[in-house]
Amino acid sequence: MIYKVLWVLANIAIRVYYGKIEVSGLDNIPKDGPLLIASNHPNGFLEPIIMACLFPRDLHFMVRGDVFNKPGLRPIMEGTNQIPIFRFKDGFKELRKNEASLKEAYKALDKDAAIILFIEGGTKQVKTLRPFQKGMARMASTYVASGMSDKTLNILPVAINFISPVQLRSRVCLNVGTPFAANTYFENPENKVKDIKRLTDDVYDDVSKLAFNVKSEDRQDVLNHALQLTEGLFKLDFFPQVAYQANLWPTVKSLSDTIDKMDESVFSSFSKEIKEIRSANPYEVKRTGKSFGVALIWTILAFIPAMVGLVLNIIPGLISQTLAKKVVSKEKKVFIASIILSSGVGFYTVYYLLVILISSFIFGWKAFAFLLAFPLGFIYLFWKNNYRSSIGRAKYHLTDEEKRKLKLLLSKYSINLHNIVE
Repeated sequence: MIYKVLWVLANIAIRVYYGKIEVSGLDNIPKDGPLLIASNHPNGFLEPIIMACLFPRDLHFMVRGDVFNKPGLRPIMEGTNQIPIFRFKDGFKELRKNEASLKEAYKALDKDAAIILFIEGGTKQVKTLRPFQKGMARMASTYVASGMSDKTLNILPVAINFISPVQLRSRVCLNVGTPFAANTYFENPENKVKDIKRLTDDVYDDVSKLAFNVKSEDRQDVLNHALQLTEGLFKLDFFPQVAYQANLWPTVKSLSDTIDKMDESVFSSFSKEIKEIRSANPYEVKRTGKSFGVALIWTILAFIPAMVGLVLNIIPGLISQTLAKKVVSKEKKVFIASIILSSGVGFYTVYYLLVILISSFIFGWKAFAFLLAFPLGFIYLFWKNNYRSSIGRAKYHLTDEEKRKLKLLLSKYSINLHNIVE
């Protein structure tokens, strides 16, 4: 019940927060049978939320065990199919609980569960894959060796890539790879250690094809700059979209791989040339496809209802953003977007209920008119989008000349531009 209720709220939230989510390979997900999903982990706990919303199966999650110890959270964690896994830094007393957690996971697999494991072992807002932990391969080995089920245990490589992880209305690319059987890796018990490493390495290779993987931190900075500009070559409409085909991804993946493989002299030239086109701000989303005249008319016409929508919705919005900034330290800024989105859902729900409840004592059933605040909030977002496409165009759009220079530069370095539609 908790899973289904939060699923509905989360589906609304991710579509409001992100302008477009591209999904590719969804047909690769096995419809039934035990499944271990190996995913990267670049943005707090938004990855499991997005996957839970868009995957055709209910998901189970292996998560940090210390979260279960926080007051009031355990029922929610258990109600959303989360299984605790404790780490060495949690202490030996907590580590002893892992045996029970793994048994719970194996029982779930017996019932054809799909379990997500974030195989990097932690979350970090970088555009590279960190070394994969061997925990998933060990789980697969134990499950296969136990003979708990005669069904094939499949491994599914997955990667989520955020263009601008924190920025409202930016883009996300969710890529699902091809599943493969774990059983074939563990046919000889004497080779268990080698087979665990082999499976982990093979999963890394598969996920690497689906993810940004620029190993140098300096080059990631240049990639982020280039991504901010490249976004401006692709249309971004106002209405939330989940697109079940890769449009943006082939270009940005080609960009990422090209930057990673450049030798130093070539990279130096590319870095200089991309910065000469335009400076890039991580809190701007570059847009195309909006007529200046049409956008300006909507900016004028929608102004009054948009400002009403802003006033009616600003309190929970500010609370969620302020909470994220107060709670999250610089070392844990990766959780900012997660906290804004999740706390926003909670604050908006409580806020609407409280306002309606309090005002009902004064206005009676007419208090339910406050529910109009929700669509008016969307009108504000619509107005903001048109404002950025008209009055704010110089900041949020690339000029035709900038687009021309950017295309020439990307073509010069053989970066895939085939999916650009203007």
